[in-house]
Amino acid sequence: MNSSIVWRVYFTDIPPTGIGPQHQPGGFSASSPMACYPKVYNIEMDPHEDLIVGRFFSWLVAPVYKAIAECKETLRKYPNHQGANLTKF
Repeated sequence: MNSSIVWRVYFTDIPPTGIGPQHQPGGFSASSPMACYPKVYNIEMDPHEDLIVGRFFSWLVAPVYKAIAECKETLRKYPNHQGANLTKF
């Protein structure tokens, strides 16, 4: 039996508005590296993604940001090829 948990994390591109705690520093604020609140789901126990569990597993955000930083570093070293121009004939 596999004891690992399968997580899915979504980031939004739209920063929140207002003057509340969303503008304070931290991983769940608008000033976070992705400028968003990550939505964390345990897709093994909740495959329909009905329950956001980020506040219960806030420790998960740091490893996710680390993985994103490692991916960005890999893209700097090995950039993606530019796609074909499908509008130029």
